[in-house]
Order: sequence, then structure tokens, then C-alpha cells
Amino acid sequence: MPVCPDCGSIMKYDHRRSMYVCKNCGFSLTREEWSRIKSSKFKGRDEEEKEDKAREYLAWWLSRKK
Repeated sequence: MPVCPDCGSIMKYDHRRSMYVCKNCGFSLTREEWSRIKSSKFKGRDEEEKEDKAREYLAWWLSRKK
């Protein structure tokens, strides 16, 4: 179920308008806009996860007793 990027509430697909509409604030997106937001959101998350893992590995490596 899509989540509103504006307020965080659940969005419902309106077939008459061919758009996702937020139940709380009324924000609306087309399917294409939602797909674009979703893919950019996950792309950013993947990069953050890679950076976090690299930092954790570096901290572990530097803390090892040799």
C-alpha cells in the first residue's frame, strides 16, 4: 500500500482519476509519479546502507587488536 510522501498516511488508488490519493491530506500522484518517487527513495536507501556497512567494517577493522 503506497504511503503519502507528504504526510505519511496511506494512499488509495482512485480509478476514475487514475491517481493515488492520500486519505488524510488529499495529496495525489499518478502511477508514473509514484513509481519515480518509489525508485528514487529505494536508490537512496541502498546507497545509505552501503555507506553504513563500509563505516561499520572500517570501525571493526581499526578496532581489531593485532
